[in-house]
Amino acid sequence: MGVFKKELFENGPLKILAPIAELALSYAKVIESITLVLAVGVGAYTGFLLSAMNSYPLLNTPILPALFLASGVSAGISANLVVGLLFFKGSTAEGTVSYMHGLDVKVIFAELFFLFILFVGMMYQGGSSAHVAHAALSTGGLSTLLWVGVIGLGLIMPIGLNFALPHGLKHSHGFVIFNALIVLVGVLALRYYILYAGQTFVG
Repeated sequence: MGVFKKELFENGPLKILAPIAELALSYAKVIESITLVLAVGVGAYTGFLLSAMNSYPLLNTPILPALFLASGVSAGISANLVVGLLFFKGSTAEGTVSYMHGLDVKVIFAELFFLFILFVGMMYQGGSSAHVAHAALSTGGLSTLLWVGVIGLGLIMPIGLNFALPHGLKHSHGFVIFNALIVLVGVLALRYYILYAGQTFVG
């Protein structure tokens, strides 16, 4: 509320809430700390809930909360970039935009690492876990979704474009929005894949 105090509460339609916005701004650091803790909890709790499903090998893994948290952070960064650049007339020249864009690439590397650890761990467990991992990686439309939608479009493509394109182009307004949108598509594909593959491949 404090961040948008001028746009919404002083010159906007919510003037009656201006004192609350002022109060929020005065306690910004405390609110930011509490929000950070709550955001981490929201980002990871779905993974914790799914990992408690003992009869589903693809879901019953301790790496799932970390994977969901990383993908949630990536989605949050990308959504903020899209909204900021499209609706708040943000500029890619701003330090915050450049920082978030660079941070998103680092988080995508973390997602890729967690996915790798997820399947390698299942393979090393052997038995039904290894069978499920092999099936989830190579069977039907869900495996295609993983390789094309999640890994190809949502992870490898943003990383590749950010390394291959010249600095001016990869920090342009259009590219940052495009990059953020394909990351969001990849995050949605990942969530869909984990939920449905986890229930489809059960050993």
